[in-house]
Amino acid sequence: KNTKPLGTMIVGIALGTIGMGILGISTSAWVFIAGIVIFSIGEMTAHPKFISYVGLIAPADKKALYLGYSFLYGVIGSGVGGILGALLYVRFVNNMQRPDLLWFTFALIGVFTIVALLIYNWKFGVKKTEKQ
Repeated sequence: KNTKPLGTMIVGIALGTIGMGILGISTSAWVFIAGIVIFSIGEMTAHPKFISYVGLIAPADKKALYLGYSFLYGVIGSGVGGILGALLYVRFVNNMQRPDLLWFTFALIGVFTIVALLIYNWKFGVKKTEKQ
């Protein structure tokens, strides 16, 4: 409750990324389940603080606008995710017989997200003088 949104989001995304990596290296059902559990904990950690972070970086008179636009990721993800996921699945799993590459691709997206969040926060985020 009293943790900084950015740090909590990064920990959550890192856990999700680790979970994806575990899915990529899993050779047994139990390791696969562990990857799913770790990914899920990461998702449950990061998502609530995402909304807090958007509220912190939004100008006071535009909070509702920022929060509304912040949910576009779900719309874009739903529209693009199914198509892109299917293409990746066919390429890595069906054609190459390498499901690990599919999971590592998703893990790379997590790493990219962490780096992008840090850069965004460094350039545009909550100022040091403001309470985070």
